Amino acid sequence: KSRGDCPSAVRDFERLCHEADDPRGRLELAKLYEHGLRQPARALHWLGLGTAEDQRAQARRRERLERKLRRDPSA
Repeated sequence: KSRGDCPSAVRDFERLCHEADDPRGRLELAKLYEHGLRQPARALHWLGLGTAEDQRAQARRRERLERKLRRDPSA
């Protein structure tokens, strides 16, 4: 992720999350899908599985992602 290689970072974090129950990894995937790949539906998927954010931050992220989906349902 720090190298700016979003597709590789997604692959690595998805592998991590499939191998271990890691809420921090799911949060990183939600961020990568939202900001790096601009895929709010995928970001919502990972957010729905639970992340390491507190409830308030998670609610703000969910609202923002849902707004993005309403604006562009194909995203």
